[in-house]
Amino acid sequence: MAARLPDERLAPLPVNLDTVNIVFRESLSTPEEVASLLASKVLNRNPILSAEDHLYTHIGPDLTNLFFRPYSLKMWAMDLSETDASVVRRLEIRMDRDDRYFPNDTFQAMPSEGFTRLFERILDHDRIHVRLGESFSADVADAYDECFNSMPIDEFFGFDLGELPYRSIRFHLNEHAAEVTSAPYAVINYTDHGPFTRETWWHRISGHHVRPGPTVLRTVEEPCDYRDNGYERYYPVKTRDGRYDALYRQYAERISSDKRMHFIGRCGTYQYLDMHQVINQSLAHVGKWLERARHDTVA
Repeated sequence: MAARLPDERLAPLPVNLDTVNIVFRESLSTPEEVASLLASKVLNRNPILSAEDHLYTHIGPDLTNLFFRPYSLKMWAMDLSETDASVVRRLEIRMDRDDRYFPNDTFQAMPSEGFTRLFERILDHDRIHVRLGESFSADVADAYDECFNSMPIDEFFGFDLGELPYRSIRFHLNEHAAEVTSAPYAVINYTDHGPFTRETWWHRISGHHVRPGPTVLRTVEEPCDYRDNGYERYYPVKTRDGRYDALYRQYAERISSDKRMHFIGRCGTYQYLDMHQVINQSLAHVGKWLERARHDTVA
């Protein structure tokens, strides 16, 4: 991933040694030099409550205002000073040249035939049944021993305590001549103040160049309120004062006594999770259920 600077240069993201050299026009070569330069740029904040507090303390105003402030305003419709620190705390700040988001993960791979084929194979199992276009109801859940529910928890309770807000994304897909896509990055973030946040060139992702030819596909992302995008909820809104997290906890307290109902995913837990975290969290729920089932069987 990279970010396009105002002068059209591209800088790697997450922020790393090369990013620092490009932005500050330096020629640093060691992590120690990067750490020293950033230490001279930071403005320490205490306590760290907002996204701005976290970024100013770790990389300083220059990099914050270039890479994160315009992006965050478009993404969340809030300034970094209003956004909870957890939203940016998950982002890596690298002192070396590694530009991977998850450099310590055991597996570094993409599905060889793309994600669509991956999920087709997962769902093609004689014990998995997919039913689409059906509304959830408690009566349906009563027919099963366990329910792993990823629907919005506030919708499950009829919004009677209030609505949990989400941000969504409109995806603009278009074709481009292959010869104009010389940049080596699959994803490029924007640092401008326009409505779009980033673009993805799908031919640069393994298993996604499904139509070889003179053109390639690009998707440009435009953040919006979920109510303006067919109620597609993508990202829970996290504010510095935590008011929506407090509302979520009120809803969550209602289901704590029902051991069969497990709320999972971003909508069920109102957490800003990466996809591997969603999977791990869901598997943890299933693991607890299996362990309890084994215990009940033995007993």
